[in-house]
Amino acid sequence: MGIPENCGNVPLNMALRMSLEKKKVALLTTCIIQEHKEIKYRFTKLVRVIEGTIDKHRSKLRLHQVTLEGWWTNLTLPESKIISLFKNHGLSEQFHSEFKTDLDLERLPSGKYTTNALVISQGVFADNILRYIGQLGLLGDKSPVRHPAKRRRLKTVIQELM
Repeated sequence: MGIPENCGNVPLNMALRMSLEKKKVALLTTCIIQEHKEIKYRFTKLVRVIEGTIDKHRSKLRLHQVTLEGWWTNLTLPESKIISLFKNHGLSEQFHSEFKTDLDLERLPSGKYTTNALVISQGVFADNILRYIGQLGLLGDKSPVRHPAKRRRLKTVIQELM
């Protein structure tokens, strides 16, 4: 089920699905057209409600667990694709946070844009080199392995491999 192209004729789209894990999933899609300075903008509001009757250990819950999630977007993709894109948003925030904290770039040194752009580009270069060294450390024979990992934080690479 995709998002309707013509929001004026189809204001609301709702689906109810049952999954094998005894969860009820309701998905509400609403198209909204707003006008600003004589330009029309089209937005889609997605709301997903999940009602769970069992927990992760497959024990029945006395009170059902209800999860409410919502997204506003101007994308014209199917609902499932929009939800999966927003799920990965937290991962990019994690990388952004690691980049700033591990390279000590929380506060940029100057009030000038060009100076800060130079500092960030040098930080990106250092980040790429350290990630490459981290990957070599993961794949090497003498790498310190505590648990299987796909990547290491920059701080860990600096502490253990440098």
